Amino acid sequence: LGLSADSIGFIPFPYKNDVSSDNKLRMRIAQDLFMGVNKNSENLELAKEFCAFFCENISLALGMNESMVDGGENQPDLAFLQDLDYVETYTSPAKDAKIQEMAGTAEIDVYSYDGYLLDYVMLPVMNGGEPQYDKLNELWGKNFQ
Repeated sequence: LGLSADSIGFIPFPYKNDVSSDNKLRMRIAQDLFMGVNKNSENLELAKEFCAFFCENISLALGMNESMVDGGENQPDLAFLQDLDYVETYTSPAKDAKIQEMAGTAEIDVYSYDGYLLDYVMLPVMNGGEPQYDKLNELWGKNFQ
């Protein structure tokens, strides 16, 4: 849309408002593994070209925000996170005991690429239905009852 690269930032999701050094915001910093193009996109060809560009120019083995085009060097976008005492980053959900516990309670596979996204989002749509976000919310809600 003609915006400068400086205006594009990073935000964790989901997010919480009550972060502090005693209640850290835990962010997973990992590869962008899920890309797709909405078949109803008004810019279908451009979206396909973007996906092709991304897949051909980003090294998933290096991790999020590291580009083969730039020699695989870390980009500075996330460096500021290391200086924040209320943010803790990790690279794998398997290293986060809280995610393991909550995923187990919800009975949701958050570790494999063909886990919950395939079962509740992609397959229903591919079979002519709607994504099952309410079912995902119901399962995840088991952690808050």
